[in-house]
Amino acid sequence: NELLRHVVIAFNQLQTAMQHIAEIQQARAINLYCMPSMASCWLMPQLQDLYQCVPDLSLNLMVDISEPDFLDDSIDMALCHGYGDHPNMVKKFLFQDYIYPVVSRDLFLQYNQDSELCLHHLPLLHDSMPQAKLSTSWQQWAAQHKKTINTQTGYRYNQADLIMQAAINGQGIALARHVLVARQVAEGKLVPLFPEYTQDQSVYLVCRDTLLQKDHILRFIDWIEDKALSFITDFQIDKCCSDKHRLLKDKKS
Repeated sequence: NELLRHVVIAFNQLQTAMQHIAEIQQARAINLYCMPSMASCWLMPQLQDLYQCVPDLSLNLMVDISEPDFLDDSIDMALCHGYGDHPNMVKKFLFQDYIYPVVSRDLFLQYNQDSELCLHHLPLLHDSMPQAKLSTSWQQWAAQHKKTINTQTGYRYNQADLIMQAAINGQGIALARHVLVARQVAEGKLVPLFPEYTQDQSVYLVCRDTLLQKDHILRFIDWIEDKALSFITDFQIDKCCSDKHRLLKDKKS
């Protein structure tokens, strides 16, 4: 009986310690909401050094194509295109986004780097969910830039990152968001058809104001703001869409 009593005491102490550790880990967790394409194309490539910057952080990434519901207490933060009227939330500007058509390097060369020829002879890649936050509209783009093209034909996909991958694979022309294709453009996998681009909504980090007193929250905000600044510097929109960058004969191979 004495041995059993000591075993029970030791087990209870172990259980208490494990519960305490779990509570500490939960206290340092962040539930971050993000659109699927934004997560795969921008956020995920940035996560490689997050552990070094905030090693005690537990990041729970929540992806969905719908707008974040900040009435849901499970969401701590969100990466948002644009920003609505959300009470008890604080927004942090990250960067401006832009829209422009892109095509694969091989197709651009195949059509002699003739943007108009590409535009009138290659399939257009459409977003099949125009109501989605990251969707783009060929109809709006053609009207804005006074281009006479058939915007009804082409291929349709239900996620923006699938459209970008289809463009990389040479399936046609994608009307892309800079935040989703900047790296592929910089690497020469995708080529902007024209030097002009359309300014779109800004990207914000939105956070519950009650969390701003927590150290791991502030360190995460510092980290993602630093990544956003690096993105602006490394992938300047004017440089990505400039003729010197677009026209591959001027690029060093």
